[in-house]
Amino acid sequence: MTVGSEAEADTLLADCLHARGWDVTVSSDGGVEAEFANEQLDRYLADQEICSSGISHREWTDADYSTTYDGLLASLSCLQARGYPTPDATPSLQRFVEQRRSPDDAIWDPYSQVPPSSLAEALSLCPEPDPIY
Repeated sequence: MTVGSEAEADTLLADCLHARGWDVTVSSDGGVEAEFANEQLDRYLADQEICSSGISHREWTDADYSTTYDGLLASLSCLQARGYPTPDATPSLQRFVEQRRSPDDAIWDPYSQVPPSSLAEALSLCPEPDPIY
């Protein structure tokens, strides 16, 4: 099923996981949360993959790529202005689009050098652009 928003995708994933026997909830800030014993992790991940495979997002347009790229550049500038470490190289828009379209390429992320201990603070000061579905 093709979805138009993150919330719709989260709801579909939660519904599918619930139907497969998992006690899951859609969190208020996005995403699906589940609690289970460590020995159930492999089964949960397998069910999550099965459920996710039935959810697809619409194809991105050139405007979607450009909007996301511009938003990430704004995030990069914000991180740099606040002294957070950032990647040395910034791809061109063309290279960014190539990376996003290729499942084999690593996707450029301005937050990739921020230490995990500082990431929540960095995200609150310099939010990521809104996701496009």
